Amino acid sequence: MNIKLKLILGIFGIFITIFLWSVFVVGELHKMPTDYEIILEQEGNDRILNTIGGELSDPFQLREIFRVKVVNVEGSVLEIYSTIVGKDSATGEIIFDSTVIYFVDRDTRKHVKDVEGYFSFPQNVKKQNYELFHPIVLGPATFVFERIETINDLEVYIFSCESLDNDLSYAFPKLEPKKIIFDGKCRTAIEPVTGSPISFELDWDIYFVEDGVRGDQVELGGKKSTEYSEFELAEHAKTLKQVYFLYEIVIPVLIGGILFSVLVGIIILNEKIKSDFLNMRKTIKLEKLVKEERLTAIGELSASIAHDIRNPLSVIKLSNEIIKKTVHDEKGLNEIKRIDRSITRITHQLNQVLDFVRKTPLKLEKFSLNHVLEGTIKTMEIPPNISINMPQDDFEVLIDRSKMESVFYNIFFNAIQAIENQKGTITIRTSEEGDLIKLEFENDGPNMPDEALSKIFEPLFTTKQKGTGLGLCAAKISVEQHKGTISVTNNPVTFTIKLPIILQ
Repeated sequence: MNIKLKLILGIFGIFITIFLWSVFVVGELHKMPTDYEIILEQEGNDRILNTIGGELSDPFQLREIFRVKVVNVEGSVLEIYSTIVGKDSATGEIIFDSTVIYFVDRDTRKHVKDVEGYFSFPQNVKKQNYELFHPIVLGPATFVFERIETINDLEVYIFSCESLDNDLSYAFPKLEPKKIIFDGKCRTAIEPVTGSPISFELDWDIYFVEDGVRGDQVELGGKKSTEYSEFELAEHAKTLKQVYFLYEIVIPVLIGGILFSVLVGIIILNEKIKSDFLNMRKTIKLEKLVKEERLTAIGELSASIAHDIRNPLSVIKLSNEIIKKTVHDEKGLNEIKRIDRSITRITHQLNQVLDFVRKTPLKLEKFSLNHVLEGTIKTMEIPPNISINMPQDDFEVLIDRSKMESVFYNIFFNAIQAIENQKGTITIRTSEEGDLIKLEFENDGPNMPDEALSKIFEPLFTTKQKGTGLGLCAAKISVEQHKGTISVTNNPVTFTIKLPIILQ
């Protein structure tokens, strides 16, 4: 996948993320909240009829509390209680008490039962007329856009309304059974982004109606929001505007910016990793090629030298055997033994070289493991300070005896070199592990360095000045030819070989 396509897919993913944010988070923000509540304090002057046939009272100061609150939620429908309580400021007498229940769709802010139109102004208010059945007006009304003003440093839209012929008999129980009609004219200020009310003014004319004819006056007055209410509602609207700006603009921009930065970073990192990986592969391939060429050259040269040395070495060995029969004094015999040890060491190193170079097919036969181990030990000169504990269990395996003896020889030789002149033991254990036979060669020598553990089976790696670095590498090749594995661990030093019981 090229960078351009990755970038396109990444940007598409960013747009999907922002779209989902807008639909689910911002969309929920635009709905009427399930805890929707407004409290509006109003003051004004009023005159009211106390008894049928009486006169209107003298003007008095009126104080009203208008409150709407959600009391129940069913799906997207809010059940809202609207109460208006008006009192005589001087006496505290309740002049007006009205409670009405409305059912409102929280998505559209429109009434869903009994009445039509908006319950409250929607968000993003336009400079146009709106049909509302507003609870403070107590009836349906057309709210007409008038102008733009500023209240408490907040830009608001001013709307006016007129609501006529609204039956308000339920609000005057002491004047029953007369029919009472409410006519009202209002003026309201709305913050256009959130649709929040900031202030409200209402003038009313309430009167009796009999047989369709207007009768005596019941109430005449007007009211407007207090400065305190206007301030509180304006501050609430400012806060809400900031929340809208945060959720609609700031957070999407941050999401887009962060995700785009992460996307670019991932693409750059991915391309760098890809480039580094390709360069590493090229380097490894080149190193492997150089190593193989070197090993091939070393192998060919070593094989040639080994073959050239083996012939005179055989003559030396045969001559030494002949001389051994003619020498009887202890000093001479000791010198002959030194020659034997040197011949054995040279022979072992030559065999390591040839085992590494030669990759001959396996000659498989069934053998007892203990028998092969014993045969290997007989070909070696085991120092008197080292004892070998043979395994208690024996197993028959299908192996190339010559190659496996060479493997065991190299492991024994490595252990003998590690133990050196200290008194030590080489313990061999065999066990069955599923369809594998496991051999463990444990010795008392010191732990290997960490570097040696990871490289000990690599060609030409050795920790001994006298080593060729090919013995254990050749052993690994032979074990793998048998479809087996070889490994080494510390504490104590243990070589582990696993061979299949039946070679596939």
